[in-house]
Amino acid sequence: MQTIFLKKGHMVTAIDLDETMVHGMEHKLEKGLVDFKIMQLDMLDIDQLAPETYNLVFCIGNTLAHLPNFDLVNDFFEKAYGLLEEDGTLIVQLVNYDRVLEEKVTKLPVIKREDHGLEFIRKYDFVSDKEVMFKGELHIKTDKVNDVFEAETELLALTCETTKDSALNSGFKDVTIYGDFKKAEYTVKSPAIVLVAKK
Repeated sequence: MQTIFLKKGHMVTAIDLDETMVHGMEHKLEKGLVDFKIMQLDMLDIDQLAPETYNLVFCIGNTLAHLPNFDLVNDFFEKAYGLLEEDGTLIVQLVNYDRVLEEKVTKLPVIKREDHGLEFIRKYDFVSDKEVMFKGELHIKTDKVNDVFEAETELLALTCETTKDSALNSGFKDVTIYGDFKKAEYTVKSPAIVLVAKK
C-alpha cells in the first residue's frame, strides 16, 4: 500500500510493532524496492512522531480491533487527531463487525495467493457482544514447503457506531463511513467498515 502513495509523490512513514515486518520492509528498502521512512512503533505511540505532522494517517488491515479495550481505541483516535495537519484525514479500515455480530459469522472468505502457495483461513468464535476470538490458519504449500501455522487472538468487535463515535469524540469534524475502499454506501451487509475522518 505504501508504494501507491509513493507513486503519487507522497512522503511516507510506515510503522509496525512486529519486528519481522519491520525487517521485511527494511530489506525492501535496502534493495531499492521502496523509499520511505520505516519505524518499529506501537500504534498507541504515534504521538512520538511529533513534531512532524501528516496530511493522512492510514490504519488498515483490521489493526484497530487488536487493541485490548475501547479506551485505547479512543486514545488512538486522539493521538491520530493530534498528528494530523489542519484539514488532514484519518482512514481506518475494519472488518464489518456489525455484520459479524448480527449474522453470527463464524468464518470469512479464504484468502488465496496461488502464485505464492498461500492460503489464509479466518474463523471467529464469539466471546461476548463486544469481543470475538479470531482464529487464523496460514497454509503454505510450494515445491519446498508444506506447512500450516495457526494463531488465535481476541479482537474488539468495533461496530460502525462505536468507531464513528470515537472519531467524533476525539475532535474530528466530518466523519463518513463507507462499505469498502471504492466508497460504496455502508450497510450492515458491507464487507468492511472504512472510516474517513477529517480534522
